[in-house]
Parts: sequence; structure tokens; C-alpha cells
Amino acid sequence: MEWAWTSAENAQDRISAMAIAELDADAREKIAQEQASGAAGSAIGSLIGTLGSAWILSCWVAREVYGKRNIEWYIFRTWLEFDSPKWFKDLYIKHGEAYAKFISNKPVFKWLTKKVLDGIVESKRKACNVRTV
Repeated sequence: MEWAWTSAENAQDRISAMAIAELDADAREKIAQEQASGAAGSAIGSLIGTLGSAWILSCWVAREVYGKRNIEWYIFRTWLEFDSPKWFKDLYIKHGEAYAKFISNKPVFKWLTKKVLDGIVESKRKACNVRTV
């Protein structure tokens, strides 16, 4: 009788151990799949972030004129990207960084440039119905 009891318990233990091992293997596989998916998503997010940063940081003149903390430069950048004439955008991309350096210590040129950019920003605001703060 004891032998039958022990055999039955051993069989139950083996079945339980196999079930636990199977559940463990399934869980590990799902975790590995989720980690792989998360890594791919993270890589894509990082790429988008890098490209977005490059797009934003390439607005040299507006950032020089308005400062990095003023939203005006971003409004100008949006206009430049989506609404400006192609010739102006090409000119800005080619010479914008050098021009921003040039006006950085020349208050008169910076002021004149700001007046031009102010007109563009204001027209963009009106087009989008954005109020000034």
C-alpha cells in the first residue's frame, strides 16, 4: 500500500514539475518576445528623437534672434518647414547657421532680422488663430 501511495505521489510530483516547467518556459518566451519588441520600439523612438532634434536645432537664425526658451523660434521653424517658399528654405538651410553666427554680436542686424521674423511669426499665428501670451 505504501509503495502504491509513494508511486502515486511521485507521479503527481512529476506531472506538477512538468507543468511548472512548461509554464516557466512559456513565460520566459513571452518575456523574451516583449523585450525584443520593446528594444525595437526603443530603437525606433531613439531614431525619431534624433531626427526630430536635428530638425528643431537646425533653426539657427530664429533661435539666435528669439532665444532658445521663446516659442517664437519654433513657430518660425514650422513656417520655414511647411509654408516658406522653396528658394527661401534652401537659402536658410545653406546659409542660416553662418548668418546666425554673424548676427550674434551685431545688435542692429539682429534687430532687423527679428523684425522680418516677427512678421512671419505673426502671419503664421493669424493663419493658425494662435493668441500671443
